[in-house]
Amino acid sequence: MSDVRQMQLTSGTHGRVQQTQLLSVLSVPILIRDQLFGRLSLQTTTTPRTFTDDEIHLLERIADQAAIALYNAQSYERLEYAVKQRTQELEQEKLFSEAANRAKTNFMSNMSHELRTPLTSILGFSNILIEQIFGTLNAKQHQYLELISSSGKHLLALINDLLDLTKIEVGREELFLEKLLW
Repeated sequence: MSDVRQMQLTSGTHGRVQQTQLLSVLSVPILIRDQLFGRLSLQTTTTPRTFTDDEIHLLERIADQAAIALYNAQSYERLEYAVKQRTQELEQEKLFSEAANRAKTNFMSNMSHELRTPLTSILGFSNILIEQIFGTLNAKQHQYLELISSSGKHLLALINDLLDLTKIEVGREELFLEKLLW
């Protein structure tokens, strides 16, 4: 913090002092969270001098302001990195979600078709039996066939609703609005 000629210097530092022709140095640390980040130095090359307390305090305030600015810049960089990482994670989760949604839609569509095929046969055969084309039925048989038929029709309506939902999800179903009079 004063005349360089009175300081004990290493040979490397002594060589740099001679090369730059330093005569006086005032150096204060830049501390960020009590960690040394660097130093702020004033150097004279024309005349040796002793720096005043006001000059020392001014350089310390400048170093403190630099530390605050550097800390804020580091915090911003960490925050920017965290936002970038989280954005990438969310994009990855979105891709997984879209893939799962497509798989669910495909599954529902395939299962609806797979269920509809045997159900159509059950409804067709139960209707043939109800119409008594192959012979007469007793009351109990007729009652059971009516239950099979009505339950099958209900199940077919549910499957058709599922198919409609999958069509809506993939954008293949059109919506037609109509006015209803009460």
